[in-house]
Amino acid sequence: MRRPISQNKGRPGLREVVRRWSVRAAFWALLALLSAGLLAGIGLGLRRLLVSANPYFILRRISLQGNRSLTEAVVRARLAEAGAIVGTSNLMQLPVRRLRLALERDPLIARAELLRRVPDLLEVSVVERVPVAVVRSRPPYFIDADGVVLPWRDISKERLLPAITAVRNAAKLNVGEEAQDEALRGAVRFLRLLARRADGVSYDVELVQLDYQLPSLQVHLRSRGTFTDGAVIVVPVQGMEEAMDRLRDIHRQRTASGKTTSFVDVTYRRNVPVRP
Repeated sequence: MRRPISQNKGRPGLREVVRRWSVRAAFWALLALLSAGLLAGIGLGLRRLLVSANPYFILRRISLQGNRSLTEAVVRARLAEAGAIVGTSNLMQLPVRRLRLALERDPLIARAELLRRVPDLLEVSVVERVPVAVVRSRPPYFIDADGVVLPWRDISKERLLPAITAVRNAAKLNVGEEAQDEALRGAVRFLRLLARRADGVSYDVELVQLDYQLPSLQVHLRSRGTFTDGAVIVVPVQGMEEAMDRLRDIHRQRTASGKTTSFVDVTYRRNVPVRP
């Protein structure tokens, strides 16, 4: 009696098929990895040849825009310390973020922006902090509209800035940091309000004296309009904008009636004390 011939004779089993496909997959995966590595190596080599080692992209020039107080030499020195050296560094390899942060660590710089201009120019734009007042202390400081303490420099065009006096714990002020003193920040906010209010031009501020009791600001004015030379207005640190509205109305009334003003205390909400 003949045995039936198996239909699977000579054909690989399932395990053998899986093994063969695994070997093939591993081979193609290895080949793909080798190809990718080779291409990456070629890319890196070309990049080095065409970019990082190309003398065409050597940094030759730095242009500076937006500076008022900072000199180009100071900015170049800051950039060189952070890795941008004219005549040596590759423009395309410059660590732009690190360079920007190095510039913004300077207390005089609020923001910085750097742009590469092929083949050899680095454009630097800075927004400098502009002082709005002088803090009379030992040593003296400037302070900007954000309340950031700036280093003192004797510049004649800034001698007419308002002075802020009677600052408590002035020795704790740190250059490059925002002042935390509530009354001092109130004085800065007052000056910022004057700069943006329509009636702000009516007050020629010479000095702001801090009073921590309320707290309030005793603002000494130069002669302008209804205000006599040395006129004093007293403004609260809290509720300042409402107090400024009261001051505006009083100023309008006294100007319209041709009266002079030497004292106004708008810390009062009603029956505001006013002296001619």
